[in-house]
Amino acid sequence: MANVSPTRRDITSHPDASEMRDRYARVLGGRDVAFVDGPVFLLGLYCAASPWIVHYTTSQPPLVTHNLIMGIAIGLLALGFTRAPSACTA
Repeated sequence: MANVSPTRRDITSHPDASEMRDRYARVLGGRDVAFVDGPVFLLGLYCAASPWIVHYTTSQPPLVTHNLIMGIAIGLLALGFTRAPSACTA
């Protein structure tokens, strides 16, 4: 029967260990997804304004309040991510 039990090996002896370590540090050091914050902010604005855009303010009043609060929260989170991108990756 084959030995299928997982074994942990030391990766420091791997020939590409230093390159992998540098790439990992580079990926974690930069914030390459900053362009996503704009659409997330617009999503929050749409979520907050959707009861009036879709016209369900009179038929479902609890949903109006929910969408307004959630839209404001999403918008504020997007603004916070935009203002402090280095704090998001730490």
